[in-house]
Amino acid sequence: MSTSSADDREEWTTVYDTILSDHSSSARSDQLSLLLVTLKQLRRALVDATSTTELSDDFHQTLAPTFVPGAKPNSIADTLLNSLDSPNKSEQSKAIEVLSAASQLVASIQAPSSSSSNSSNYLIPLFRHVLKLGLSYRRTIVALSALIPSIPVGEVPEDLLQRLLTDLDSVEFSPIRCTLIVEILQARWNDHVRKHESTEESFQQVVYQPLLPVFDPSTVSAQTWQNVQRYLYPALASLPSPDGRGFLTYLKALPATLRFDEDAMYECWITIASAAVSAKQLGIRSIDPERMKQAIWHEDFSIRLKAFAIYTQNKDILEARSVAGIKACFTYNAALHVVGYVHWQDLKL
Repeated sequence: MSTSSADDREEWTTVYDTILSDHSSSARSDQLSLLLVTLKQLRRALVDATSTTELSDDFHQTLAPTFVPGAKPNSIADTLLNSLDSPNKSEQSKAIEVLSAASQLVASIQAPSSSSSNSSNYLIPLFRHVLKLGLSYRRTIVALSALIPSIPVGEVPEDLLQRLLTDLDSVEFSPIRCTLIVEILQARWNDHVRKHESTEESFQQVVYQPLLPVFDPSTVSAQTWQNVQRYLYPALASLPSPDGRGFLTYLKALPATLRFDEDAMYECWITIASAAVSAKQLGIRSIDPERMKQAIWHEDFSIRLKAFAIYTQNKDILEARSVAGIKACFTYNAALHVVGYVHWQDLKL
């Protein structure tokens, strides 16, 4: 469809009316298919149009209101949420595709010309509604994952990320939950870059420090750690990093580059190193031996345990350095009870 004449506008209106005309459950799949094609075509038309005002206004007047749950009987929002719960896998997939297409449309469409608001985001009411459904439902996680890329960071509850990380101890829909966690981190970082300079320190603060609690296998449940290794690590591959290498590459490099002038920063370093080693993302060869010596004799017992875990769980466990490290861990911790001190410089790693 083109975008200029009155006939073309009438054609768009006819398509919108067709989408909204039949809401029976038997016709739901066809309705979703038509809606998906229409949203994609509209996005292309908006990109190609000289003026997008008329196209945007027609959409806001006709189709956008039906994305508000309960605003109209049998709204598109209700159809999408019901389809996400459908036993029909094809219908579920189409609903997810529609939500993603609707989310992508937000960046292309103008705010209504008749409105005093500058916002064109017609999905915010749906996002707020989905949040109220509770994070224990699959359709909530799926819908949030599709919507998050188009939702302003200010609309996302501050505690949502922490709640999702806490729920990593669940076996249900872990892959989708991990994808959503990464999408929230991506949105936070994009928002930070728009407002502030991109620096190594800010990246550490915004992106990876929120993940530290689940990167420590000694403090999380076995199920949480399994989900981190199996689903969260691969999902993190989509994240950028300040140096452009990608987040996983950046994560692996952290044990070699992270400053640890303060105890808190050192704990961050050893936590990241231990997590990467346990997940077989990092070998002992990649870790600074001087830092490992300091971890072995550190006054904090939890850090000494992480050092021991690095030596015993790394993929190069049979190498001489690993064996020497394991012996040093036993030697130092035994010596604590006898003489109370062994200087780290005397350790032979």
